[in-house]
Amino acid sequence: MFIDTNVFLNFYHFADDDLTELDKLIKEIGDGGICLHIPEQVRNELARNRESKLKSATDEFSKHPLPAGVPRHMQTYTQYADYIAAIEQAKKLRGQLISIALADASNQTLQTDVLLRDLFAKSARYAEDDEVFGLALQRAQRGNPPGKAGSVGDQYNWEMLLKMVPDGDLHIVSRDGDYSSLLNKTRPHPSLETEWMEKKGFFTDFRETQP
Repeated sequence: MFIDTNVFLNFYHFADDDLTELDKLIKEIGDGGICLHIPEQVRNELARNRESKLKSATDEFSKHPLPAGVPRHMQTYTQYADYIAAIEQAKKLRGQLISIALADASNQTLQTDVLLRDLFAKSARYAEDDEVFGLALQRAQRGNPPGKAGSVGDQYNWEMLLKMVPDGDLHIVSRDGDYSSLLNKTRPHPSLETEWMEKKGFFTDFRETQP
C-alpha cells in the first residue's frame, strides 16, 4: 500500500476520517498484514506542509462564527439567558482548545503526530535516491503522470515505488486526483496502471478519498 502525503496532512485539518482510522491501520501493518511503502519524500512533504495545514485549520476554526443572534420574539424566554451563556462558554472553550493544540503542535505531541510516528516506524521506508530523483525529473519534463505541472514530488514517489516495491499488487490511497483517471475517480490514471502492469505484472488498486 502507498498513501499519498495529502491524506496524512488531512488529519491536521477537518478530515472525514477520525484518528481511529490511523490506529486501525497501524495494527494492520506487518506480521503478514499490510505492507505500507513510505518514500522519504512523503515524510519530507509532511514535515514541510504540516504547519501550514495546522495554521489553516486553526484560522478556519477560530474565525467560524458562533450563532449568537436570537430573534426578538424568543428573547423573553428564560432559556435565552442560558443560550447566551452557552455561546460565551463555547467561545471560551474554543480559545482554550486552540491554545492547548498550538502548544502540542509546537512540541510535536499532537495525537496525530504520535500516531504518524508509530505508523512510519512500522512501514517500509525508502531513503532519498539521486538516481531515482533524476528519473522523476525526466518524467516531469516529459509531462508524464502523476503530479501537477511545476512539481516533481509525485513523480519522485512513483519512481521510487517502481524501484523499491516488490513485484505484485499496489494499493494507492490519494485525495488530490494526481494518480486517478480523469474519467473515473475510482480508477488509477490509465498510463500509470499500464506502466505498473508492464513493470510489476499486476494491476494497481486505487482509492481516491474525498477532499
